[in-house]
Amino acid sequence: MNPLKIGVGFRIIIRGIIIRDNIIRNMGSSIFSFGVNRMNDRNQIFSEKLRAIRTSKKISQDKLAVATKIDRSYVGRIDRGEVNITLDILYKIAIALECEPADFLPNLEQLKETEIE
Repeated sequence: MNPLKIGVGFRIIIRGIIIRDNIIRNMGSSIFSFGVNRMNDRNQIFSEKLRAIRTSKKISQDKLAVATKIDRSYVGRIDRGEVNITLDILYKIAIALECEPADFLPNLEQLKETEIE
């Protein structure tokens, strides 16, 4: 979509995500890689499973952040599937939620579906 002019600033809509002009300026040339680095299907599956387990155990993002000693905003980004996490963080989350790390991961059938696209 074309940028929408709004007053002195503007915004761009990429896959439903609004990016304001000040964020674009801070990103510099990386704006062109933003679409490529967007939330992918594997992260989406992971985040959906994480959110389902977390909410079924009635644990908020804040409580998970405290239990894992991970910054609250980063836990939110993990929960939304916006970041790739390390194994260390995966294990911290699994321990805090008292489940297996594999419980969060997509199964092979789901991975095959993401490869087709």
